[in-house]
Amino acid sequence: MSLVPIAPVRNLTLLLISHNSVELSWNPPFFEYQNGVIVGYNITVEGEHMLMFTTRSTNISLKGLKPHTTYSVSVVPYTLIGSGPINMQ
Repeated sequence: MSLVPIAPVRNLTLLLISHNSVELSWNPPFFEYQNGVIVGYNITVEGEHMLMFTTRSTNISLKGLKPHTTYSVSVVPYTLIGSGPINMQ
């Protein structure tokens, strides 16, 4: 039976690639907290504007970022039933 994840992603990291891009990577929640198969991740990037992405991968490149701008990034795992808790950077 699939439920929603009860733990956030682990080891969320950002790697600076250039003055306007970063590589975001993470690990899925530990198996015992997944409550089913993780089918994807919702990523939200908030800066001057809010951008939302969905991926099945555990990494994503964020390009076109504005230098000297503060961004917050959240990654949320989800199963077929729904979303789990947020991990923010």
